[in-house]
Amino acid sequence: MVGLKRRTSAAELSACLQRTGVERCADLPVRVLSAGQRGASPWPVLGMRAPLWLLDEPFTNLDAGGSETFAALIAEHVSAGGMAVVVAHHELELPTAARRLELPG
Repeated sequence: MVGLKRRTSAAELSACLQRTGVERCADLPVRVLSAGQRGASPWPVLGMRAPLWLLDEPFTNLDAGGSETFAALIAEHVSAGGMAVVVAHHELELPTAARRLELPG
């Protein structure tokens, strides 16, 4: 289903914002949001409900709480049968079903 676009409903968006703890930002203009709230927040992948998440440095600009929340969401997604390819310098606690590839450097 490449190229298929699905609209996220207002209820789904609200649930995603609430789940990630940024619902208080829903009515704020983007210009006043932090870098983590703007671009690195996990809520976009939650709204898409894709079985495969491709994430490049998703923890950049997230504070410790945001990083913990996002890591838990990734673990939950993988535990539920989803897949996540994560490129990160951040150490992740992953479910036992997860495989980790560490590259030297």
